[in-house]
Amino acid sequence: MLGYSPADYANDNYRFFEDKMHPDEKQRLALTGISLLKLFDAFSPQEKMNHKVISAYRMRNAENKYIQLVEQYQVLALDKTGTM
Repeated sequence: MLGYSPADYANDNYRFFEDKMHPDEKQRLALTGISLLKLFDAFSPQEKMNHKVISAYRMRNAENKYIQLVEQYQVLALDKTGTM
């Protein structure tokens, strides 16, 4: 999708992709992620299973052009205490 080979990011892992995020969106995504974790922590187990998080952001591809990405996260299972 982005055009990178595994060898491009083998040594840097998530930092490689973090560096490819559009600078205007890095902080927004980080703050949104923290807020969502706090929100989900306050949910009942049933509420956690019934919500989905969708995020859109720009990331630089191997051709050095920003493309729009959309991610979806949904809780698929909880432990015995209802924790994600």
